[in-house]
Amino acid sequence: MLREQVQGRISRRRMRSPSGAGSPRPSVSLLRPHRLRPARPLRHAAGLCRQAISVLGTVPVPGIARGGDFSSALSSIRLLRHSRRTPRGSRWYAVEVLFLHGAGGWKDDQQIAGELRSRLRVPVSMPRFPDDGMTAEAWLAGIDAALEPLGPETVIVGHSFGSSMALLRFAVLPPEPMPLGMVLLATPFWGSEGWQGEYALPAGFALPPGLPVFLHHCRDDDTVPFEHLDRYEALLPGAVVRRHETGGHQFGDQLDTVARDVAALGS
Repeated sequence: MLREQVQGRISRRRMRSPSGAGSPRPSVSLLRPHRLRPARPLRHAAGLCRQAISVLGTVPVPGIARGGDFSSALSSIRLLRHSRRTPRGSRWYAVEVLFLHGAGGWKDDQQIAGELRSRLRVPVSMPRFPDDGMTAEAWLAGIDAALEPLGPETVIVGHSFGSSMALLRFAVLPPEPMPLGMVLLATPFWGSEGWQGEYALPAGFALPPGLPVFLHHCRDDDTVPFEHLDRYEALLPGAVVRRHETGGHQFGDQLDTVARDVAALGS
């Protein structure tokens, strides 16, 4: 099913190409770094402001009442960032989540992003990627743009095609600053031949040292074959693998386990 989704969008892209019917655009070279994210104080300030707004509006932080002053919220957030402490009573974690949805999954994946937001009570950013023109280059550029305003206390959560693009982003060049880790759900394993080659990880790919990664997959997934998890387990020996008997492609009743892994990266 995922193959039909991706190939269908690639076909529509080629039909619209001015270079002639059936002429694909050149694939992105994985050896060419995409737009890098320089360390900018403004990016970190923007992340702090978003979290302060979240704190003032919805999340109790020790020493700050709802509706408290903005400067106090910023001070407490900085304290949490540096201490890496988690107020267990409020279930608030000093992290931000970047959620990468699947191919054409903007609407379907809203539920997963919403569950993470409500369970963890943290900001969850979910940029919308185009349904058509699904080039690796476009998705990697979109990931860079989404990471731009976020600080170093970021956890990347990917679902389906979005998970595979998150891994590909690290194959091109690890972003700076590095995120706290990644939690990847139902990640398709792309081959190096034919149309899949654009999305495949390069030979010899390895995760950056010290980057924790959790891999989740449900046995009853009817979109991405469960066996793809075995291939990633062999490729990424340092990853933590979670096999679920039920949950389907959208993870259903397994989202609590997913949320716990996200929380573990921020604690």
